[in-house]
Amino acid sequence: PRARGVATADNKVYSPRFRGSVVVAQNWPITLANADRAVLERIVNLHVDKSRFSEAGLQAGERLKALDVADVSHWIAAMVRQEKAVMTAYNELFPKHFSRLRATPHVSVDRLARTHAQVAAAVDCLSAAMKYKNEPVITSAQRQEAHELLTQMCVDRHGALDADHYLVAQFWENFDYLDG
Repeated sequence: PRARGVATADNKVYSPRFRGSVVVAQNWPITLANADRAVLERIVNLHVDKSRFSEAGLQAGERLKALDVADVSHWIAAMVRQEKAVMTAYNELFPKHFSRLRATPHVSVDRLARTHAQVAAAVDCLSAAMKYKNEPVITSAQRQEAHELLTQMCVDRHGALDADHYLVAQFWENFDYLDG
């Protein structure tokens, strides 16, 4: 992802090892039909729609648009300054979320629990690190709601991975239709 040319007489490139995450943004969900099970266990699938839009959210968006660049340009520097504290908190929180998700009924795949626990720990870390005028940006109720959503997403992904292949499911739907 960050490959760049090296100033030599040949075609060498400098390509550091990838150490991050990838966001796949698309309208159609990634399923066993178009991805390997191991890949799907590493994806946190977040469906975004307008069902939770509200007047309060609209007002918050308008306040964000009204902010001057100078009001928000320090954000990355502020987060980087907190890296040590954030990573310490993350390393403490991740095992707790992993254990909680593994104890959830219908979750028996470690990789699924691990992937969703990583996001849950990141939510907690962002919640602690992000403050505006010394007040948390993410409330404890919002954080709890995010954890509940992540737990449900983990359970849903587990169910989707344990379901029949989509062609088998389609066959039985067609069979039931024709039989009826």
